[in-house]
Amino acid sequence: MEILDSGYKMSSNHKNTIVDERGSFAVSSPFPGPLLQILKSIRKLPARVALVGDVVRLEDEKANSAAESLRETSSYSVSGILSSPEVNSTSRIENLRDLCQGNDQYSVYRFNISSCMYIDAKGGTHEVNLEDMEKSKADPLCKTYFLFSILMSLIDGINRSETRRRALVLFCIAFLNDNAK
Repeated sequence: MEILDSGYKMSSNHKNTIVDERGSFAVSSPFPGPLLQILKSIRKLPARVALVGDVVRLEDEKANSAAESLRETSSYSVSGILSSPEVNSTSRIENLRDLCQGNDQYSVYRFNISSCMYIDAKGGTHEVNLEDMEKSKADPLCKTYFLFSILMSLIDGINRSETRRRALVLFCIAFLNDNAK
C-alpha cells in the first residue's frame, strides 16, 4: 500500500489517520470512538479490519516516478477536460492537475503490515494470515485511482467533441476491459 502525500498538515485530531489508494481511512483504534456506546447499546457493531504496521517514507525518485507515470497515462483529451472551465472542479481534480503540472513536491510512503485482525459484528477478533494479505491482488481500478476519480468529468465530456468521446472509449477499453460505444 502506497500513500501519496503533498505536505498536507493534519490537525491533532487526525494524527493517526492514513488514507489508502482507495481513499479509505485507517485509524489507530479499532473502535469508532463515541459512536461505540450507541452501537453497543443496539448490538450493531460494524465488522472492521485493524491493520498494524509501519509507514516508511520511500526515496524521492519513487514520488517523481509516480507523477511521471500519471503524466504519461493521462492523454491530451483528459488534460483538455481537466482544464475546461465548464467542469465543476472537485478537490481530486485540482490535486490531479497539480500533480500533472508538477507544481507540488510529493512524498511516497509504504505501509508495511505487521499484523491484520478482522473484528466481526459481535466484537470477536480473528487473526488474518499475512501471507493471504500479501497474495491478494489489488482491484485493477486501484492502479488507476487518480484517473478513475475523474471518470465523472470524462463522462461529462463525452458530448463535447469527437476527440473526447474517443478518449473515453479508449479509457473504458484500456482500464476497465469493457467495450464502450
